[in-house]
Amino acid sequence: MALAVESLATATVSQGTELAVWASSAHKVYTWLVDLSAMNSGDMLTLRTYMRCQSGGAILPAFLSDDQYTNAQSKVAISVPIQSPVYLEYRVLQNSGTSRAFPWQVISAS
Repeated sequence: MALAVESLATATVSQGTELAVWASSAHKVYTWLVDLSAMNSGDMLTLRTYMRCQSGGAILPAFLSDDQYTNAQSKVAISVPIQSPVYLEYRVLQNSGTSRAFPWQVISAS
């Protein structure tokens, strides 16, 4: 199995804002990695995965898609590898705390 970096960037989010950081309609298996080391006491961050199951269908949260992290973290959050049937999107929501920048990347397997 070959791995490829699909995208890498930094998402700067502010409290109460959900930011779509990446989306694809390619049929691959994707994993999202987010560096949480910028978090401090009082921060809460939610990482979400959204999908479309059929062409023209609604973009909806994927089952078990909300991963919440609170306070200072010294780890990388890794999503469950997920097959994109039609459309896949990753989003970051800063629930509380100070605006922060979070480096992330999406890798694919083929």
